[in-house]
Amino acid sequence: MLCLSVIPSADASHVEHQSAPPAPASFLGCCSLRDAVLAGGAACIKALLPLHLANTDIEGNSALMLACRDGHVDCVKTLLQQHASMQLAAVNGSGCTALMLACMSGRLDCIDTLLQQDAPIQLRARDGDGRTALMHAAIRGHSVCISALLQRDGLIQLRARDSGDRTALIYAACRNRVECINALLQQHASTQVTACDSEGNTALMIAASIGRVDCVNALLQHDAAKQLSAHGYGG
Repeated sequence: MLCLSVIPSADASHVEHQSAPPAPASFLGCCSLRDAVLAGGAACIKALLPLHLANTDIEGNSALMLACRDGHVDCVKTLLQQHASMQLAAVNGSGCTALMLACMSGRLDCIDTLLQQDAPIQLRARDGDGRTALMHAAIRGHSVCISALLQRDGLIQLRARDSGDRTALIYAACRNRVECINALLQQHASTQVTACDSEGNTALMIAASIGRVDCVNALLQHDAAKQLSAHGYGG
């Protein structure tokens, strides 16, 4: 069936940030802006704008991406005062947007702030593996972020597939994210539970094959007969 090893994991290097590393020289000489973001210094950022908005670190992260990753919502608001569309559409070396990094880190305040502008474009954006912001939230287990994302264009996000035809629900099932499953199935449950990945596996089949009992039970709260009969388990 399906094993966890074949499912690409989100790049943790952008999320599990413990302390600010030394500013790399490749930040195009703009260490002061980077340091201001990492320190959460919104006032300093405002003084430095708009000279260095397009500059990135060695991983391709812009100032906005770093602020979203680390949850500095005041910095996010300050940065978005200029050239917001350009910053929101930008991607780092892994193809991730600022919204995706906020979802990986579970930064709800940053997510709410980002989605006040150009929400449809951000929600439909894909990283290098075809994953959306919603998928990243499901992978990381941030159910509250999922609920916030689904307030806009819910069906489009829920139907989205990555490069392996995986949906956000399939990711949640594989990662044993029961709360995320429940959050995702608040909308368009019947559409999600019958979706298959590129190998023909539904979320239920994946959860059952890897022993995710809690996920199986959560999934079977929605159209159980349809899920079971679709794969020969019904009577």
